[in-house]
Amino acid sequence: MAERESHLWLECRHIIDTKGVKLESPGFPESYPSNHQCVYIIRSPPEETVTLTFHKFKLEKGENCQYDYVKIKDGESAAADVLDKLCGVQDNKTYKSSGRSLRLDFVTDVGVSFMGFSATYTFSNCPLRCYNGGTCHNNTCKCSYGYQGPQCQYHKSCKDKPCENNATCSERRIGYHCHCTTQYTGYNCERKKYEVKLTGRERVQRRDNVEFKCFLNGKAARNAKWFFNENRLQVHTNDRAQIDKHVLYIHHVTEEDEGDYLCAVYKDDNAYYDVKKLKVSARCRLRVEEARNITVSSNQTARLFCPIRTHHGVKVSWKKNGHPIRLSSRKVAAGRTLKFESVISVDEGKYTCIAVGPNGCSAKADVWLTYERKDIPQECGRNNFHMHDHGLLAKIKSGHRAALGSAPWFVNFVEAAVTKSFCGGTLISRTHIVTAAHCIKLFKGPFDNANVHVYLGTQNCSGLGGIKVQIKKVTVHPRYNQSSLFDSDIAIVELQEKLYFNKIIQPLCLVDSAVVEEVAFYSGVFGTVVGCGMTSTGYHPHHLNEVKVPYVSNESCRSTLHVGHNITSKMFCAGSIQAHQGDSCQGDSGGPYAVQLPSSSRWILVGIVSWGYKCDQSDSYGVYTNVGQFFDWITRIMSEP
Repeated sequence: MAERESHLWLECRHIIDTKGVKLESPGFPESYPSNHQCVYIIRSPPEETVTLTFHKFKLEKGENCQYDYVKIKDGESAAADVLDKLCGVQDNKTYKSSGRSLRLDFVTDVGVSFMGFSATYTFSNCPLRCYNGGTCHNNTCKCSYGYQGPQCQYHKSCKDKPCENNATCSERRIGYHCHCTTQYTGYNCERKKYEVKLTGRERVQRRDNVEFKCFLNGKAARNAKWFFNENRLQVHTNDRAQIDKHVLYIHHVTEEDEGDYLCAVYKDDNAYYDVKKLKVSARCRLRVEEARNITVSSNQTARLFCPIRTHHGVKVSWKKNGHPIRLSSRKVAAGRTLKFESVISVDEGKYTCIAVGPNGCSAKADVWLTYERKDIPQECGRNNFHMHDHGLLAKIKSGHRAALGSAPWFVNFVEAAVTKSFCGGTLISRTHIVTAAHCIKLFKGPFDNANVHVYLGTQNCSGLGGIKVQIKKVTVHPRYNQSSLFDSDIAIVELQEKLYFNKIIQPLCLVDSAVVEEVAFYSGVFGTVVGCGMTSTGYHPHHLNEVKVPYVSNESCRSTLHVGHNITSKMFCAGSIQAHQGDSCQGDSGGPYAVQLPSSSRWILVGIVSWGYKCDQSDSYGVYTNVGQFFDWITRIMSEP
């Protein structure tokens, strides 16, 4: 009788907190029950740990222990760390807890059974006394922040380099203090101050509904900004996708919706974000044949052929580099063919055809178009900024400080008398800058070296630390008309000496109207504006700022702006119909509206900040000079001796 009391057949959800008990599975050493799921917890007294040893262990064996098994967990909860998962024959296995408890999950299926297991456990005190709030785990003291040593008896100091994530350390009379950067917090700056979490399914079937939710530190991110494949999403993206504060809804998804969805929140001039990659699975697949890639030269006719076997009722659509294609008289889709008339450089890239049948079967295939001769100069449009997140997320009005090297083509015009930036410009060659004509015409005095200081290669709005250059000649477009709200608002400033390009001084690519319209002038395309104009605080900044603003058709712009604001073919609009989404403002005039080429890392000059009715307010857009319309004039002026 005394011998039997030292054995214990475990019952489901049994908590064992007494010493000297030998544990046995139900029925041991005979067969354990089938279809059995039980939890056993071994709990030590306070300040002690558990050591468990299996002396006999025999369960049904299977790959990854998929039939019968015992999971040993370091703690009492189901979410505790798994120390091991056992099946088959496993004699003389030993496990130790880091705290007071071990948990055993014993699971069997409806198949064969074996004898089970027999084990013993012991409780042990940590031999060390841990000081200054330290705790004992596995005979080792785990020290609180700021302490070290075998028993946490010593203060840390800056020489121990305790501060993390580029924080600076200062000594105190006892211990140290970490001065965190804006993104981090904690005693040692060990964790991010803000964490964005995006929830929702990433793999869905065609025609499913998708809901992504964005959280900041566990709460709904009310001021979230949403992006799809690096493009900012509007509140009402299309008839199937809507944004409601921290939630993005996509109804009846198709292959057009595949890609990266990003939720960003701005705090302390930093962007915090999370990404979900949406993948749409077809209910069945159409047959894909071998793709025929093509190589063409300038102005040739080209045909891309979709290599998907189609039949009656199958519809084919096209994407380029993950974005829907804008069809035109020059680019026509018919059946499985995409035809190009007079190919230009920006036609180069990866094209994806998507075929969908009436029964829901679908398939995708990639076809490449390679362009032999580049009509965009090689030495332009390349910045030296590689932090993808800031390049994507940086915002001027409702915007953010531009990162160093993100706009090496920006030129700052500073009024000499007050050392204050009044306009911007864009470097387009070693000797030429393009800016707004009204920056020249509305300047208080002569636009010359005595009154205007011209700086490049600096983020400082006063020009501090930049390269100062001298003006040789200023040419205002002959059709500039201030009375008609700045039609042909463009001017060229020629420099006295040639510039040498480096990492912080680079020209922006100048392209003709055909390239501009192909790349920049359709819904969903965002341009980046940089400048030293007024910010959301109502003040002019000390440092260069940038904002991403979406293109708006001239028709939409005319219907939104007040009567009397004439939008000509030499202008275009950009911005959001809602307030506080980002806009150019007073002082940004003359600066660039740049767009990144979709198939490369290079940027082109699309517009010049010209005018606007209000800054970043509802029912108001920014208006920009359409630089592509002046390509021939600019190149002619630049070629003059």
